[in-house]
Amino acid sequence: MVLRDSLKTILMAHFCPHEFAADISMPAEHSKSKPRPKLFLALGEKQPPDEIQIDGQTFQHERTIKHDSWAATAFYVQEKNRVVCKFNRVQPILFLPAGWLGRWLARRESAMYRRLGDLPNIANGYDQVFADGQLLRNAAAHDFIEGHPLSWHDRVRDDFFERLRDTLLELHRRGIAYVDLNKWENIIVDDAGNPCLIDFQISVKLPRIWPLSTVLKILQNSDLYHLSKHASRIRPDLYNPEHFAGRPWWIRAHRKIANPFRAFRRRVLVLFGVRKGKGKPQSEQFVEEGLRETGGKSTAIIRLYELLKSRRYVEYATGSDRNFIDVAWFDLLNREPENQPEKNLVLSLKEQPRHDQVIWLLKSPAFFANCKGWEDPMIEQKIRMIENRLSAYEEKCRAA
Repeated sequence: MVLRDSLKTILMAHFCPHEFAADISMPAEHSKSKPRPKLFLALGEKQPPDEIQIDGQTFQHERTIKHDSWAATAFYVQEKNRVVCKFNRVQPILFLPAGWLGRWLARRESAMYRRLGDLPNIANGYDQVFADGQLLRNAAAHDFIEGHPLSWHDRVRDDFFERLRDTLLELHRRGIAYVDLNKWENIIVDDAGNPCLIDFQISVKLPRIWPLSTVLKILQNSDLYHLSKHASRIRPDLYNPEHFAGRPWWIRAHRKIANPFRAFRRRVLVLFGVRKGKGKPQSEQFVEEGLRETGGKSTAIIRLYELLKSRRYVEYATGSDRNFIDVAWFDLLNREPENQPEKNLVLSLKEQPRHDQVIWLLKSPAFFANCKGWEDPMIEQKIRMIENRLSAYEEKCRAA
């Protein structure tokens, strides 16, 4: 039984992941997309209930933040209290019943919250959720954490990832692997700047007996790998990627399968008209809240991002057969790549989507250090310099 559940968890984690892209804008084309067919919705044609009851208290539906193939997640409020409730899949998959899957997922996530309820940076969970007097066996709920999902442009405190590592190590000590740390939106930055973990849907607890102990160790090492990856990207001034071990073989192997599967899944959603273009999640009519930016649009680093992605800048950086990455690197750092890691980064980005190109240029250790940790005055100076170059380029084009 334990081995079967573990294999299910690994398959769900690797082959049906939620696709998180930290894009800050929603393409205009999303308005032309169609709503998802009920086959691709956890609750089919239904929506989360208007009211739920937890511990004898009635909570009112505030808004739904996510409804994908595996679950619908919504916020509920009761006076000053707010909870997050996840309604796992009940919609059949073609002719196959899926109610058992929703009940299983809810049961194991609630159990995880019970096991970890004593930790300060884990939300308090609830065992039972009712609606209209009926127990919803496919639902799992927990207290809302005031804060926001970790984003690429967050400037977190120096000890943020050390605190998160302490939390992971405590989970590991208890025989638990979090499994889902590759998703940025599962890490919440609370209002005090502390790291909190949510979404234990596919976390696992395994006994330390062979061969399950080997599976547990692999999953726990994956947790630490994803932690180091996020740390090196969010705080490149403190965590140099070269200081961390390379990507484990099992993650490299999984991506050989998961990446083609993800591409196939996106093509299917485009074929159904649910998504547009390359099938990115932002092209849907209903874009999950975890994929949206909430606030912070006026920050200097966001405005620099928007400038580099603007049509004006792209035309300037790709004119006369120039390469976007080469031009953007020089504009940001006022020099050519100086060492092999910088040259490798520039080379690796040349065939990437524009969003990824801009993000990883701004997240590069060289730019982060050049701007003294993204200090606003330094970023503002970069924006003015690039605006001046754009104006000079446009004036030259008009004169020609």
